[in-house]
Amino acid sequence: MIYLDNAATTFPKPQCVAEEVQAVLKKQCVNPGRGSYRAAAAAVERVEMCRKNILKIAGGNQANSVVLTPSATVALNMLIMGLHLNDSHTVYVSAYEHNAVMRPLFQKQQQTGLHIRQLPMNTQTMEVDLERLDYDFHQYPPDVICMTHVSNVTGYILPIHSVCRVARSIQKNVIVIVDGSQALGLLEEPLKEDSSIDYYIFAAHKTLYGIFGLGGFICNTQYAHRLLADTKKYTPYLCGGTGRDSLNLEMQCSTPEDLECASLDIVAVAALSEAIHWKLEGNNGWAEEKNLTEKIITGLQNISGVTLYLPLEGCRISIVSFNVKGYKADEVAMILDEDYGIAVRCGYHCAPLIHEFLKDREYGGTVRVSVGKFTTDKEIIAFIKAIEEIAGEIL
Repeated sequence: MIYLDNAATTFPKPQCVAEEVQAVLKKQCVNPGRGSYRAAAAAVERVEMCRKNILKIAGGNQANSVVLTPSATVALNMLIMGLHLNDSHTVYVSAYEHNAVMRPLFQKQQQTGLHIRQLPMNTQTMEVDLERLDYDFHQYPPDVICMTHVSNVTGYILPIHSVCRVARSIQKNVIVIVDGSQALGLLEEPLKEDSSIDYYIFAAHKTLYGIFGLGGFICNTQYAHRLLADTKKYTPYLCGGTGRDSLNLEMQCSTPEDLECASLDIVAVAALSEAIHWKLEGNNGWAEEKNLTEKIITGLQNISGVTLYLPLEGCRISIVSFNVKGYKADEVAMILDEDYGIAVRCGYHCAPLIHEFLKDREYGGTVRVSVGKFTTDKEIIAFIKAIEEIAGEIL
């Protein structure tokens, strides 16, 4: 199999991650924070090391907190559904948001009447229109901003820091949530020297090269910490056992770790910690993935009948969406799999808003190809050749 679906989950995982999973399963697969014996204490140490590694690769202040959850989707639900929002609040989203953001927001809107607005887009370049942004924010000041860091449809790198600067110049206490599921571990230290992002979301199994079953968010500001502890502004969306204050039936949020109810997946925690260590040893992959992305784009641009959906060159990484004239997106994906052994993704990619801009409904979405650390030039050449042959069948 030629695997080009790394935006869904990176594959394969580094050998050291696979070995760490095996080692923990065999010798240390116990519940952290729920026992006083040595193995449980060692599990707690693993969890704390994982938190430190996450902050290190994010460039965050080591005094900040990391909340671990079963996935990035759970993390986003905990924040969006837990915040006290009502019909006086305006939430801005980018056109690139995943349903992990949009569906909780839509449900919250149905419950409370909050207002959802989109960050302005330049329809020609498919970028956030920073010139219009200041005007929009003055007209309708933002209370919350939810924006992805890297689009899972086009690979567009959003100008998250520029958006934050404009927002905070108008609304000091705006809550900023950035979905870094496609970015952390690939884009270098996104939180370094930046205290304007309140919550930064991550998914272990994507660009961090961990395994399924773990995600979370980084509390990157003092305001972010205070907000979670303020019962007038936040109500825990998930409740259950944390191993702390067990006789109290009220869910506490005095520290971010209080939000980690239920048993942590210690295997996924150990895998993520090892994966980040591997990343920090020089396995970032930015240059290689950027090079491969441009090779895919150049190759597809030379094929008649192929439509590409591209942000500007300097603002894209790892992910390319396209369609082939005469085929539905799912037909191209099926042919690639069955005839060439190439794995790609097709459809609307759980990102409903951006497809209005792409105007791709006649194709049933897009064909998405996404590279990773272990993708090779040879695989990209084989993929381009396959698309040439598929497009040639129609011409």
